Amino acid sequence: MMAESGIMGPPRILLVESDPLIAGTTLRLMRQLGYLTLPPANTVSEARARLRAKPDAVLLEITLRHGEMSLPFADELMAQGVPFAFFSGYYIHDLPARFASCRIVMKPVGDELLTAELLALAGWPGGASAGGGEAGERTRLAPGASGDLHLLTGGSTATDPDVANDP
Repeated sequence: MMAESGIMGPPRILLVESDPLIAGTTLRLMRQLGYLTLPPANTVSEARARLRAKPDAVLLEITLRHGEMSLPFADELMAQGVPFAFFSGYYIHDLPARFASCRIVMKPVGDELLTAELLALAGWPGGASAGGGEAGERTRLAPGASGDLHLLTGGSTATDPDVANDP
């Protein structure tokens, strides 16, 4: 249990990502790190539907299928107080000013940075600072994290039907 955030057990993460390879790789890494993952969403309407499962945090790609932008969904997440980070190739200064204080995980991303961002979103110790850390600062790894993001095998078997077992 995490006293600061009130999360019981492993956090449930929603990934909103339209690229199946990136989604699969990221979900496998999150599961290896002990997170529960909701089935990924690749459109805003799917993401809104998945939000009913009350994820603890959301990783949100900015440009989805057919050029659909997820920024209105990001506004909804902010209004509802759902922790999220943009998961994108965009720079934060490329986004409207209202998102200037939001977290962003730049793609491509290494395991260390993704791990630190997930820990920070979930409120776990070892997470990245809100500013992303200073140059040269080392990020503490969660057990099992290493090197660059790569296709991982395995993953936990979930008994919760709302938790994705496969991307």
